[in-house]
Amino acid sequence: MRLRTGAAAAAFLLVAGLAGVTFLPLSAPDEDGGRAATDPAPQRRRPLSLLYLRGSRLHRLNLRSGGDEFLRALPPADVAAAPASAWLALATAPGAADFAAEPRLSLLHPESGRRHRLGPGFAPLWRPDGDGLAYLRPVEERSCDAESCAGRVEVVAAEVSGARETLLGPGHWTLLAWAGQRLLLGDRDDPGTVTIAGGRRPSQRLPLAPAELWGASPDGRWVVVARPGEAAFIALSEAEELGRRRSLLASGRLAGGAWSPHSDTVAGVVLQGIKDGVPSSRVVLSSPDGPSRPLGGSKGAAGAPLWAADGRAIVFPQAVGDDRDRLRAQVCLLASSSCSSRLSWTDEVRLLRLE
Repeated sequence: MRLRTGAAAAAFLLVAGLAGVTFLPLSAPDEDGGRAATDPAPQRRRPLSLLYLRGSRLHRLNLRSGGDEFLRALPPADVAAAPASAWLALATAPGAADFAAEPRLSLLHPESGRRHRLGPGFAPLWRPDGDGLAYLRPVEERSCDAESCAGRVEVVAAEVSGARETLLGPGHWTLLAWAGQRLLLGDRDDPGTVTIAGGRRPSQRLPLAPAELWGASPDGRWVVVARPGEAAFIALSEAEELGRRRSLLASGRLAGGAWSPHSDTVAGVVLQGIKDGVPSSRVVLSSPDGPSRPLGGSKGAAGAPLWAADGRAIVFPQAVGDDRDRLRAQVCLLASSSCSSRLSWTDEVRLLRLE
């Protein structure tokens, strides 16, 4: 679910670096981390904060005070942040010239420094609860050319507690999405179907092309399929059968995006065309049970939104300037439909998690 932008790719990078920082007040209070005043017995929590990478340096930005805390330096790595816990997955290649050919995977708790080394592995995909992940483990020598690598892999599920299980044996697998406790995968040797592994049933096949599967809801009840010019919700039963279909998008192209933690809303970046070499994009909020609506203040969205764990706010990179050659973090409180800007950068910054 990466955003591809052709001529204006430089303005639409998810990994970009800090060239200057501006802190602005949110337009709605977030003293309790985004909890509505009508919630029963609210507990006082840490204000909303943004976990991000500046180069290899891990930072946490307090979105209320503007305080920017440096947490630690990370090794060169592909970093994936768990959606509902403090853990990070780091895919590295210690001492190797070719990361893709000799990847190693570990889990890091950034504040305590605790680390679980999982051994050979790459492509970490966190489960929605943040307590476990799936990854690919090479079983033979990998040869890489450009952006692709050849070599069979196993599919492994790991818990942050350290427990591990091999879900699928050697094959040409790609990880697509979690649907609750079930894992959806592509098989290069069977490009017309999606494989389901995990859960209480043996592995099954869905009559969907992996290239068309955009994502799945955290509760496992829905998948989203996307093609140029259309996208749709399709119900996924516990018996792993596809059911009713509902349109999500009737025009444009659904690019990066994410399901809300409560599985009721998709925040998707929709590409609406290119003018003078610059893509036109915005965030659209969609639900399987209601109409879609564009999110005000999201024009120029340049990467997949990240959700707060309580579902009250999202953050996404937004391209700004006449040539869309600068990025900033746009934070939106959904209850009030108000957005405020944070970091401003041109390269080497990556947004990881809204906490």
